[in-house]
Amino acid sequence: MRSEGGGGYDVLGLPSRAVTIRNSARTLAACPRRWWFERAEGLAPRIEARPLSYGTAWHAALEDVNRWWMRSRGEPYRWEFATRCWACSDVPSALGEGRCLSCRGTRLGPIAAARLAWTGTDREEDALILERNLEGWLHVHGDRPPEGFRVIGVELGLAMPIRSLASSRREVYSPDLWILRRPDGTERLARTGEATGAGNVPPGAVVFRERRPVWLSVRLDVLIADESDSLYVDEHKTSRTPEAYLRGLSVDPQVTCYELVLGYVTREGWLEMPRSRDLVGGISRSATVGGWLYDVASSSLLRDPHRLKDKKDGTHGGFSQAKNLLASVPSWRLEEAYRRDGIELDPAALSQQRSRVDRRRFLREWGGSPEDIKARTLRELYAEARRQVALHRAAAELKTPEEVDVEFPRVPICRQPGGRCAFLEPCFRDGPQARANFVVRDGEDERDAEKDYGDEPGEDGDDAGVDA
Repeated sequence: MRSEGGGGYDVLGLPSRAVTIRNSARTLAACPRRWWFERAEGLAPRIEARPLSYGTAWHAALEDVNRWWMRSRGEPYRWEFATRCWACSDVPSALGEGRCLSCRGTRLGPIAAARLAWTGTDREEDALILERNLEGWLHVHGDRPPEGFRVIGVELGLAMPIRSLASSRREVYSPDLWILRRPDGTERLARTGEATGAGNVPPGAVVFRERRPVWLSVRLDVLIADESDSLYVDEHKTSRTPEAYLRGLSVDPQVTCYELVLGYVTREGWLEMPRSRDLVGGISRSATVGGWLYDVASSSLLRDPHRLKDKKDGTHGGFSQAKNLLASVPSWRLEEAYRRDGIELDPAALSQQRSRVDRRRFLREWGGSPEDIKARTLRELYAEARRQVALHRAAAELKTPEEVDVEFPRVPICRQPGGRCAFLEPCFRDGPQARANFVVRDGEDERDAEKDYGDEPGEDGDDAGVDA
């Protein structure tokens, strides 16, 4: 899919000259110094942190499931697809690698691909966690889409303009911004000191100031529709504590933003376009947005029951009934262990595991944002756009290294329970050695739709924000 104006970015409706902001910028800018490292300096860790790595793999797995449902019109997802790519299984090997967009020519399903990527690293156990959680997700929610719904979009990039509240006509917010244009004509926002000559402007590039419209750019995990063609955003998250994650939804504006963007692109007719890899197409402008579905899955290992020692007469010693040992054992693994060892399982014990483990590890919550919350979110989006613009200007106009401390002071949110930040080393003492574990992005991602993999626990087990 192409954006408006021939920009070539996979974001429906995004004009070629628009500057984009993302939902993740809200949490990123909670610490101005963290924002400066990632956005003004363009730094990205060479090695993806474990929470992000697992979140990426989980989204790849559910993307595979939902793409199959979209392509097959809701046929059951078979477990073999987790290890063998269904999208290229019938493609002759003579076509070579790289022909399949789903597996990039590896012919591997999402579980097999993750296992291969993590082999020989400290994340090998994550492959087992991923496999068992996908098995559990399919067991709890089923191998078909939610009853009465069909998948109509997967990993769908969308955008909408941010309106200025300072204008009585609600015009698109279009501030002056510092832009860097490369010799090949591509552009990005100017970075640290590039507007004043204090920064390292790439050879042949020019920096200029120009008014640009600001748009919100998002990427929907899954778009589903019910039998009356009402549209719902299906958002996937992972957490070690799914229940705790869901409790915080009332103050998270993310899905409300998704509803607003979805309503805009629908009214503008962008979903009417022909079928593509990410969208079934042909969705009427009159389709309504029904709300959202939050799908939160566990990122902890689902275990087998603890087998006790055999009795003195050599008979089976049974399985431990200790609550702490059963707390991570789902009903299907308990049932399989008893069946395999030929032991009768009390139906009450099985029912107890379903309520204590199954339903608490794989949660779904349906809802929709009322009009007053949508109006509030629009006001907040305008405020956020102004804040992001101010940060970009301040970075581009820096003249000395000391000014970084004034414009982008440290706020130690990384010290809060569950806090996590990739920039701890350069934040403590910046320099070439501290930045050795980072790469500098070229800025092409600034116009892409965000891929927000949601909240994933920090090392202490509490939920910590993850910026995608």
